[in-house]
Amino acid sequence: FSTPFWRHTVLLSLLAVGFYKWAPSPNQDVYLTRWLAQYMTPSEIWAAINEKHLLLSQQASDNTILQTNAKRPNMHRYRYPQILDTGSPHLQPVGRVPDMSSAVVRSG
Repeated sequence: FSTPFWRHTVLLSLLAVGFYKWAPSPNQDVYLTRWLAQYMTPSEIWAAINEKHLLLSQQASDNTILQTNAKRPNMHRYRYPQILDTGSPHLQPVGRVPDMSSAVVRSG
Protein backbone atom coordinates (compact mmCIF):
# COMPACT_ATOMS: atom_id res chain seq x y z
CA PHE A 1 0.00 0.00 0.00
CA SER A 2 2.96 2.33 -0.39
CA THR A 3 2.65 2.88 -4.12
CA PRO A 4 1.53 6.21 -5.63
CA PHE A 5 -1.72 4.61 -6.83
CA TRP A 6 -2.95 3.97 -3.27
CA ARG A 7 -1.75 7.36 -2.08
CA HIS A 8 -3.75 9.06 -4.88
CA THR A 9 -6.77 6.86 -4.16
CA VAL A 10 -6.79 7.84 -0.47
CA LEU A 11 -6.30 11.55 -1.25
CA LEU A 12 -9.04 11.49 -3.86
CA SER A 13 -11.47 9.74 -1.52
CA LEU A 14 -10.72 12.26 1.27
CA LEU A 15 -11.26 15.08 -1.18
CA ALA A 16 -14.60 13.57 -2.29
CA VAL A 17 -15.79 13.12 1.30
CA GLY A 18 -14.80 16.70 2.16
CA PHE A 19 -16.54 18.09 -0.90
CA TYR A 20 -19.70 16.11 -0.10
CA LYS A 21 -19.70 17.30 3.50
CA TRP A 22 -19.08 21.03 2.90
CA ALA A 23 -20.59 21.54 -0.55
CA PRO A 24 -23.69 23.71 -0.72
CA SER A 25 -27.02 21.94 -1.01
CA PRO A 26 -28.86 22.08 -4.34
CA ASN A 27 -31.50 24.51 -3.05
CA GLN A 28 -28.93 27.10 -1.91
CA ASP A 29 -28.34 30.09 -4.18
CA VAL A 30 -24.57 30.32 -4.57
CA TYR A 31 -22.51 32.57 -6.83
CA LEU A 32 -21.50 29.76 -9.20
CA THR A 33 -25.13 28.72 -9.72
CA ARG A 34 -26.20 32.29 -10.46
CA TRP A 35 -23.29 32.76 -12.86
CA LEU A 36 -24.12 29.57 -14.76
CA ALA A 37 -27.82 30.48 -14.88
CA GLN A 38 -26.92 33.86 -16.39
CA TYR A 39 -25.36 32.22 -19.46
CA MET A 40 -27.91 29.42 -19.92
CA THR A 41 -30.60 29.65 -22.60
CA PRO A 42 -34.12 29.61 -21.14
CA SER A 43 -36.19 26.47 -21.69
CA GLU A 44 -38.91 28.43 -23.54
CA ILE A 45 -36.44 29.35 -26.27
CA TRP A 46 -35.29 25.73 -26.58
CA ALA A 47 -38.92 24.61 -26.81
CA ALA A 48 -39.58 27.13 -29.60
CA ILE A 49 -36.44 26.03 -31.46
CA ASN A 50 -37.38 22.37 -31.12
CA GLU A 51 -40.94 23.00 -32.33
CA LYS A 52 -39.68 24.92 -35.36
CA HIS A 53 -37.23 22.11 -36.13
CA LEU A 54 -40.04 19.56 -35.83
CA LEU A 55 -42.25 21.47 -38.26
CA LEU A 56 -39.42 21.91 -40.77
CA SER A 57 -38.50 18.22 -40.51
CA GLN A 58 -42.13 17.26 -41.09
CA GLN A 59 -42.31 19.52 -44.14
CA ALA A 60 -39.07 18.08 -45.54
CA SER A 61 -40.41 14.57 -44.95
CA ASP A 62 -43.66 15.42 -46.75
CA ASN A 63 -41.70 16.86 -49.70
CA THR A 64 -39.52 13.75 -49.86
CA ILE A 65 -42.56 11.46 -49.82
CA LEU A 66 -44.23 13.58 -52.51
CA GLN A 67 -41.19 13.39 -54.77
CA THR A 68 -40.66 9.69 -54.13
CA ASN A 69 -44.25 8.78 -54.99
CA ALA A 70 -44.50 11.10 -57.99
CA LYS A 71 -45.42 9.55 -61.32
CA ARG A 72 -45.20 10.91 -64.81
CA PRO A 73 -48.57 11.90 -66.27
CA ASN A 74 -50.23 9.32 -68.47
CA MET A 75 -49.68 10.21 -72.10
CA HIS A 76 -51.35 8.67 -75.10
CA ARG A 77 -49.27 8.96 -78.23
CA TYR A 78 -51.17 8.64 -81.48
CA ARG A 79 -49.72 6.48 -84.18
CA TYR A 80 -51.02 8.90 -86.81
CA PRO A 81 -51.32 12.42 -85.30
CA GLN A 82 -52.86 13.70 -88.54
CA ILE A 83 -56.16 12.17 -87.35
CA LEU A 84 -56.58 15.14 -85.00
CA ASP A 85 -56.96 17.52 -87.96
CA THR A 86 -60.14 15.81 -89.20
CA GLY A 87 -62.28 17.39 -86.49
CA SER A 88 -60.82 20.86 -86.82
CA PRO A 89 -63.39 23.58 -87.63
CA HIS A 90 -60.81 25.26 -89.87
CA LEU A 91 -60.81 22.28 -92.28
CA GLN A 92 -64.53 22.59 -93.16
CA PRO A 93 -65.18 23.57 -96.78
CA VAL A 94 -66.75 26.94 -97.55
CA GLY A 95 -70.55 26.96 -97.40
CA ARG A 96 -70.88 23.93 -95.17
CA VAL A 97 -73.00 24.78 -92.14
CA PRO A 98 -73.70 22.37 -89.31
CA ASP A 99 -77.29 21.31 -88.69
CA MET A 100 -78.55 23.52 -85.84
CA SER A 101 -82.21 22.48 -86.00
CA SER A 102 -82.04 20.42 -82.81
CA ALA A 103 -80.26 23.12 -80.76
CA VAL A 104 -82.31 24.57 -77.90
CA VAL A 105 -81.63 28.02 -76.46
CA ARG A 106 -81.48 28.02 -72.68
CA SER A 107 -82.98 30.83 -70.72
CA GLY A 108 -80.61 31.87 -68.04
